[in-house]
Formats: sequence, structure tokens, C-alpha cells
Amino acid sequence: MLRSIRAISWKIHKISALKKMGVRMNLPAELFSRKYSRKTMNLYKNKALEIANSMGCLFDESIEGRELNDAFVFRVYDETGFVPASGDIVADVGAHRGDNAVYWGKVCKAQVIAFEPLQDNFRVLQENLRLNQISAITYDVALGDGLEHKAAIVGNMLADPDAYRDDYETHTVKTITLDSYDLHRLDILKIDVEGYEVKVLAGGIATIRRCRPRVIVETHSIELEKEVHELLTQEGYELVRNDKSWIIPDSRFNRTRNMFFVPRGKVR
Repeated sequence: MLRSIRAISWKIHKISALKKMGVRMNLPAELFSRKYSRKTMNLYKNKALEIANSMGCLFDESIEGRELNDAFVFRVYDETGFVPASGDIVADVGAHRGDNAVYWGKVCKAQVIAFEPLQDNFRVLQENLRLNQISAITYDVALGDGLEHKAAIVGNMLADPDAYRDDYETHTVKTITLDSYDLHRLDILKIDVEGYEVKVLAGGIATIRRCRPRVIVETHSIELEKEVHELLTQEGYELVRNDKSWIIPDSRFNRTRNMFFVPRGKVR
């Protein structure tokens, strides 16, 4: 039953992505023809890369087109008031392999500060920035509350191991606080850290109070949504939009959602 739900959710996601790419779909064929479904899967994997290239953005050969869907097709962070202006400073916490960093640095002309703890991802991130001649500042660290935490490598992500049903090898990771970088200007703070959202915010409270950035947090459970909302509300922020809600049954990571916050009273 769970597998069927996931398969249906995946079909809906793929169809939605292809529509965003301007691909006309034959829905009966997509549902009942394996050959047609394989054809649309190839489009799904490669079309986003074509779109990125058309915008002047280049990527390392290891990047699959579908990795670029959120940044270049769905534009999940392109909400009113959250698109960086030229020269804005954006902290990309959980920069992964650089899809958003390239979009913000190349297309928006923002100054990007990128944090990514996994070495393989960090290497590709730096190569993608180099290919696009983006002079971003990069740190191969895990941001958090400054303490040590257990973490699992899930695919090519560093994640909270308690959130998964499967057993993953865990590692002890020493985190660094955002506050330790003593930033005196920050326009947008984006956090996507697979379950460590609250820890990153806790380690960045002084920076948030000083710079009052717009904040985007991808939360990974209903519980984390509530904790993030409570913390930022206490700091004088208001939630202006929830986006991209994915329900994941039978998992502690039971809902993935982007939450957009602005300082209370600030014009979007």
C-alpha cells in the first residue's frame, strides 16, 4: 500500500514538472505505457539542464538534469520578496551541489555564501561555481548549534538518522554556528539541512537579530514546522507562505515544506 502511494505521488510530481517545462503530456499513455513513461522520464532527467543552459548556467558533468528542477523549473524559492536583488547577500545553508547557488549567483547576481558539509558535494559545488565564474564564498562545514551530533549519509545528503526507518551508518559530526562567522549583512538566509533546521537557527540567532534577513527554511516534519515557526515568531518574524508540501507516510520525516519568513512589519 505504502509503495503504491509513493508511486502515485512520484507520477504526480513528474507530470507537474514536465508541465512546468512546457512538455505536453499524453496522460493515458503515461499511466499505462511503460515505453511512453520511459520517454517522459528521460525528458524529466534532461530538460531542466537545457533550461539552465539557456539561462547561461553551466554544470559539472556529474549533475543530472532533475537535480536542477527546484531551482530552474519549479523556482521554489522565487516568492515575492525572496528573489535576491543584484548585490544581495544570500547564505545557502545546505548548498548541496550548487543548483541554487548558481541560480542566485549567475541569474540574480547575488553574493552567495555557501555551506555544504559533504566533501563530494562540496567539490561539485565549487566546480559549478567555477564554471559560471561566480565568486561565491564557500565553507565545507556542517552548520548547527556548535555541538556534536549523530548524522547519517543518506544518498548524497547528510541527514538526521532518527528520521528514517532504514538503518544507516552514523557518524559524529561537529557543527559550527552561523554566528561564529560574524556576518554584518545578510539579506536572505536559506536552510535545507535534512532535519537539523532548528539547530542551525539556534546557532544563528545573533546573526538573525543583527541582520534581520528574510528566512527560507525547508522543514522535514510537522513537528519541525512547529518548532521553526515558534522560534522565528519569538524573534519577531511572521510566516508569509508555506510551499511544496510532500506527505511521507510512516516516517518521522512525515512532511516536507518550504516556509518563508520576513521580519514582522517588513515590506515584502
